[in-house]
Amino acid sequence: MYSPMTSHRSTCRLMDHATVCHHPDELEPKIVDFAGTDAVLEDSQYDAYPDLQLYPTVAGGVVPIYNLGFSVELVLTPYMLSQIFRGFITTWDA
Repeated sequence: MYSPMTSHRSTCRLMDHATVCHHPDELEPKIVDFAGTDAVLEDSQYDAYPDLQLYPTVAGGVVPIYNLGFSVELVLTPYMLSQIFRGFITTWDA
């Protein structure tokens, strides 16, 4: 049975619907054998449920979007992009 739901709703059912899922969460099924999620579990969740395993099956892309307010060819090197994504570059003068 396929049941589309949010990442939290699917992973809480893997752990323990009665104690982990937020109430009122009465969507069926309340217990599942496997689920898909794009959320990372916390270390405490792995500690509480040592049999729970996550396996990456899908990769998503992150695309930088910019609006300088005027027409210009913007060239971002891989190094510059890495610095932006790591938070080392937050602003610049055009």
